[in-house]
Amino acid sequence: MRLIFKILFSLVLTLNIACQKPSVYQSQIEEVFPPVVMKHVALYRMDGLPISSSFFRGQWTLVIFGQASCPDDCRQRLALVNEVKSINRLFVINDLADSSQMKALGRQFTEVPISMGTTAVSFDKFYAQFFDASGGPELVPSRIYLVNPEAELSYSLNQDGLKTGDIVRELQLLGIQS
Repeated sequence: MRLIFKILFSLVLTLNIACQKPSVYQSQIEEVFPPVVMKHVALYRMDGLPISSSFFRGQWTLVIFGQASCPDDCRQRLALVNEVKSINRLFVINDLADSSQMKALGRQFTEVPISMGTTAVSFDKFYAQFFDASGGPELVPSRIYLVNPEAELSYSLNQDGLKTGDIVRELQLLGIQS
């Protein structure tokens, strides 16, 4: 009787272990289809260097938007993107900023170029390219965008609950980062 009990217990334990699969990561990235060609890029960085569509060519780029005052949700996105290595990154200020605000953000988030539009019209045209990928202008600041090496907006990702490891995992799933 003990032997049968031990065999049944071992069988139940084995089946239980076999049925418990590790949780599978569920990708949260959304493809932008068709990709949006970055036609309107007239930005400048805090160091005065211009950013044109050539900034995006030849490498994948993470793009985020936020206010010059950069409240907590903005700082969370910046911190996430700042920690992702071996990929180009860009933070675009979507309101008016002075050089001291841009420099303060640049000192805190050293890995992400801080930029803004050269004019209001140039910024509006650049910003509008991200509307369809996010569902409207009000949602653009809550997303992280991925522009492909052909300077096309290809993917977007909601920042809610994201960790740097999640972004890295998404990039790995896309074959962008090892």
